[in-house]
Amino acid sequence: MSLVNALCMETLFLGLGAHPRCLVMDLVDGEDIPLSDRAEAGVPVLPRPQRVSHPFFMYDMIRGIPTSFKKVVEKMRAYPEISPKEHIYFTGSGTSFYAAWMGSQILNGLYGYHLIESNELVWYTPIVNGSITIGVSHSGITKSTVDALAKAKGRGSFTVGVTHHADQPISSFSDVTLIVGDGPDLSRCHTKTYTDSAAAVLILALGLLRGRGHVDKELESEFSGHLAGKMVEALQESEAEAIRAAGDLTTVKRVFILGSGFNVVTAREAALKIKESSYISAEGISLEEFLHGPWVTLDSDSLVVSVASRDASIDRHTVALRAAKKLGAKTMAISDEHLDVDYLFHIPRTSIILSPFLTIIPLYFFAYYLSVRKGNNPDYLRYLEPAYWEARNIIFPPGTH
Repeated sequence: MSLVNALCMETLFLGLGAHPRCLVMDLVDGEDIPLSDRAEAGVPVLPRPQRVSHPFFMYDMIRGIPTSFKKVVEKMRAYPEISPKEHIYFTGSGTSFYAAWMGSQILNGLYGYHLIESNELVWYTPIVNGSITIGVSHSGITKSTVDALAKAKGRGSFTVGVTHHADQPISSFSDVTLIVGDGPDLSRCHTKTYTDSAAAVLILALGLLRGRGHVDKELESEFSGHLAGKMVEALQESEAEAIRAAGDLTTVKRVFILGSGFNVVTAREAALKIKESSYISAEGISLEEFLHGPWVTLDSDSLVVSVASRDASIDRHTVALRAAKKLGAKTMAISDEHLDVDYLFHIPRTSIILSPFLTIIPLYFFAYYLSVRKGNNPDYLRYLEPAYWEARNIIFPPGTH
């Protein structure tokens, strides 16, 4: 693939749509210059936003989570279940890794498995012959995930690729490629593809459990029959509070998102979205880890968020929030319980295993509106600034992410 074609591909993945000459915006006078001319001149080739004010694509993607989730459930019925193996690996990078994490944790205590970030799997993890390796990549071109699946396939592992794009490199090293959701994410702050991919992985995990004789009909019924409706409810009930919180918290400098149990991954994913869209320090961290040291960094410029959905650790979450208030920090909670906080997002009750599909929705809205209130375009991370776009292309050469 040439540099020009690779960069054109990048603009497609950024949600810009096709353009007959793959044009970009000139930084000097705003004129359109063909990409090939800019590449030859060594000028940074910046994305060109289609939307420059609310609603950005990220907003549409968040609102589309329930519909896309239902499409995943529908599509996955057409794929055969995978026969259980003694060793199974789940992998991905960034949000895709968190999706693999979220979907696979239903296996906790019931099925031995390995959850490994893709680069760690490539370089540091021995793959057992006869195993299963499931790799998640929204774009289907993430190099570390493609390399992980290539390594696994070469070591005799049955490989499964989970993606939103057909005919991408991930398919070359996957024995089965699952195209999930109702279309790609049109924002670089991926949201609906997180829940899509997590749902696909969870469905695969449920199949593995059935193959081992573990059947939870109540959980499966809640997942396929009721969860999408509760997602809609979470969307409807959380947007106004997200707008209020974002308006009050535009000057916050540090965010800690505390998760426990099945929602540690929610804390990690939500913190990533705040960093990507608002460019501030945000840390997703397990509740007890936060209480063993990091809390001493709190002050009046801090926000502490508890993700505490019918959680066995609810009392410890309350302790963390009380301590944060004592130190002048603002507090927020995502819960199906009533908690004494500055900003409360109430979510519908569901199985604790499935709660991450709901708890992430208010945090996505908060990340979105915080970015908008700060004057950012959340669809592009920081790629509209030349230095960050150039740095991005150092980290991920065109066509590799």
